[in-house]
Amino acid sequence: MKTCTRCGKALREVFPGHDCPDQLDNALTLVVDGGYGEFIDNLDYLLGRERRPPTFVLCHECGHEFCDWADPERKIIDPATAHGHHRS
Repeated sequence: MKTCTRCGKALREVFPGHDCPDQLDNALTLVVDGGYGEFIDNLDYLLGRERRPPTFVLCHECGHEFCDWADPERKIIDPATAHGHHRS
């Protein structure tokens, strides 16, 4: 079972029993990337030594807190299209 990277809350799959375990109900998935000399060096990902870049998965509440922190003026994240169906 996947949990919120920040608070540890259990996250539910949207389609349990199907082959899409990364579809999580009302979660926010943050995939971070970078490059040579950047905070995240993506060489292992580019060379295929890792499945994907470092990933954080936030529950609905932590996702709201992240968006409030990262984009307080909502210039990047449109709340009308980037909001889960309900608060869990």
